Amino acid sequence: MGNERIYVWVAIDVDTKECLAVSKGRSRIEVYTFLKKIL
Repeated sequence: MGNERIYVWVAIDVDTKECLAVSKGRSRIEVYTFLKKIL
């Protein structure tokens, strides 16, 4: 990793603290598919 920036989106259930989904990108299409997956 070194000096490389990494952006991660994570969805966590507030009641169980379970990780629901993780996305490694931040482009519009990645955000759209990420939100569609968890909602």
